[in-house]
Amino acid sequence: MMRKYLRDAKGVSMISLAIVIVVLVILTNVLIYNVKDNLGVEKLKCMQNDITNLSDKISTFYAQNGKIPASIKYTNVQHIKDAGLISDVADTGDFFVIELTALDNLTLNYGEDYKNINSSLSQEEINAYKDLYIINEASHNIFYVEGIKVDNEIFYTNYTSDTVDTVPVNLKYVDGVKIPDGFYYAGGTKDTGLVISDVPGDDLDNSKQGNQFVWIPVDRATFDTDFKRTEGYYNGSLESILSSCAEADGTGINSKVTETATTQKEAKEMYASVKENGGFYIGRYETGTTVTSESESGIRGETVCKKGAHVYNKIGWADTDDMTDDTGGAVELARNFAAENGYTSVTSTLCYGVQWDVALNFIDPDYITNEVDGKPNCAEDSYVRDSTGKGNHNEDANTNSWKGNLTETGKLPEYSIKNIYDMAGNATEWTMESYYQNFRERRGGAYSLAVNAYAASYRVHAFPRQMNDVNGFRITLYLKDTEKWSPTYDQETTYKDENGNTAVIPEGCKVSEKPGQNTIDEGLVIKDSKENEWVWIEVPKSIYTTATSSTDYANIEKDMQTYASAYRSSTYTDTWYSEAQHGLTETKYNELKQTMLKSVYENGGFYIGRYEVGTETARTSSSAELTTPIIQQNAYPYNNVTCKQSQVLANRLSTPGKTSSLMFGIQWDLVLKYIETKGGKTQDELKTDSKTWGNYYDAEFDITRGKYTTRPSIEGSWTDVTSSYTKSDITEVLLTTGATERNSTLNIYDLAGNIWEWTLEYTAYTAYPCSNRGGDYCINDGVNAPAFKRNFFSATDSDAYFGFRLALY
Repeated sequence: MMRKYLRDAKGVSMISLAIVIVVLVILTNVLIYNVKDNLGVEKLKCMQNDITNLSDKISTFYAQNGKIPASIKYTNVQHIKDAGLISDVADTGDFFVIELTALDNLTLNYGEDYKNINSSLSQEEINAYKDLYIINEASHNIFYVEGIKVDNEIFYTNYTSDTVDTVPVNLKYVDGVKIPDGFYYAGGTKDTGLVISDVPGDDLDNSKQGNQFVWIPVDRATFDTDFKRTEGYYNGSLESILSSCAEADGTGINSKVTETATTQKEAKEMYASVKENGGFYIGRYETGTTVTSESESGIRGETVCKKGAHVYNKIGWADTDDMTDDTGGAVELARNFAAENGYTSVTSTLCYGVQWDVALNFIDPDYITNEVDGKPNCAEDSYVRDSTGKGNHNEDANTNSWKGNLTETGKLPEYSIKNIYDMAGNATEWTMESYYQNFRERRGGAYSLAVNAYAASYRVHAFPRQMNDVNGFRITLYLKDTEKWSPTYDQETTYKDENGNTAVIPEGCKVSEKPGQNTIDEGLVIKDSKENEWVWIEVPKSIYTTATSSTDYANIEKDMQTYASAYRSSTYTDTWYSEAQHGLTETKYNELKQTMLKSVYENGGFYIGRYEVGTETARTSSSAELTTPIIQQNAYPYNNVTCKQSQVLANRLSTPGKTSSLMFGIQWDLVLKYIETKGGKTQDELKTDSKTWGNYYDAEFDITRGKYTTRPSIEGSWTDVTSSYTKSDITEVLLTTGATERNSTLNIYDLAGNIWEWTLEYTAYTAYPCSNRGGDYCINDGVNAPAFKRNFFSATDSDAYFGFRLALY
């Protein structure tokens, strides 16, 4: 059949053959083209998947740490910009190499050159690498430097040039500085002057004409010595009128003038905010207005803090010369500024004298830090001593005649230092300081005054309603006391703070994003699903010199005891003694202890309750019902309980995968060691005398929140603190949990005093085997019962001064 078929087949013409060949060539080329195209598309998909993965991981990292995982700058981006993918609106910050090792469980298709990058390389050497993922610090947009070529087009990111001008990310932190809600990072650093604006995409040129402010850092650790008013200079010599000046100082006390309740409250809140957040924002420019003062004075036009505005001059401190009247004038304009602009995360005020002085110290650090006999001793060319060439002054040093003109805000760049304009010269600026009982202070000199006489630090006083051409003012912002928490962790995760220190976050918990609460060195705070708050106690893994594994329990305990030896006792041990005493069988006690030792060893720490365990209903006797315990502020102390009852209650506060219990003795010792190591309190304050930070019989202090009772041993009533309450010495006063910052350290409240706290430690006294720690409000003083103190009681002991605190591990 085959032969027959061949014989019968017709021949193929040359034309037909040519057509067939052409078609085959076309089909082959299409096939090759499509294979090539598919390979490019596949590579593009891989890059886009990488960027999506990175974006998710970085969002989580940012939520936890308040910053992007990147520190090495990358500047070789012109080819990406030429492709139309770098936005002048969104990508306003610098580009950095993404630190891939900072992101957990990350698998990428590209980016291998990251392994070759380190901080010792020059910028030219860094820029030579192309197989890299980089991120813009402002927008968080991610780019692949080498790009993926498909046909004749190269792709560098996961969006197109049509969608490049997206709104920039509203950063939470830049350089460790909190960016308030409703504001955007505009440029600068914490050291050079970090600028924020209320308009997205604004920059250091104020091109978007947003209201701008500059961060003034104040070290939280040295706040009490750094945040203070200081003498100024006049004619190059130190003036000595500070003793004649005063202002509300955070306690509501002004020895020169009785300030209004509004001012006293504002001052307290401002001081507290600056201390907690490590600084405040000051107007980048003198306050401006949309209406000139050529024919008008007093309140007029829109209040702005922008470049190129008319200076808001011819304005008084207030409407009258009554020093107790703080309505109208610069005070009212400054206080209304936040509300008028819709700011919800900050409070606006007229600049306080202390803020002016600290801002000058930021501009010129020698102003306060270089002291002689407790007073500033600046160099002769110091900005605060002689502002020649650094402000709009009368340059004729020998006359105070009215020469020159008041200029618009931010006119000359040479008058800007640390990104703050015209702190010297142009308009004198009202502050919250008073001079004796009749005057308010203005600062910084003016265009009409001699440059060497009226430097940036000089004070000049006037009646409050004075409205001269040279009278202006400057607005400051302080961050409101708002709670901020991370998203809930859906699984146990290792958290890395801004200093690179780590803690384990249990499933179902949130991490505080509040400054002073989000780092391990300052006391990392978490909140569980029941709103209970805990503080991480770091136990460095470097302490284990004999332990060889997480189950080498004896040596783990031995190494812990060596590390915390200053707080140990030779007679108290973590040894089981009786189920009747604390409700644990010997097996259960040992299992619990081993669980604790293993967890602390593996995780590098454990949590303790931020507060003494509390209850929503005050307990008046040991026979009262055992209600659900809480670890929250403003709760009644969970007192009138035995050691056994406390351990039973402890089980109710466990979280997924974690155990809660009374603390073992070694855990209490490790808490004290942590506080000492982090500088929260000295060893003497922990071990010798805790009177200065505990609620003891002999302690005197004020509280401004919560409740107190002066009859805690019987069915006495509790009193709400509406303004303040002074606990005098030689009195027994029990407080609700966290009633005062004075009695806290590293975010742990009432570890010293208030109530004794039961532990699982054995006293070795047969009749009194149960141990508690930390002293109480009743009879004991800070010397006899410091935070370190151990005491012994029987299993049936229960009183108003017995409570407990929990550990979570």
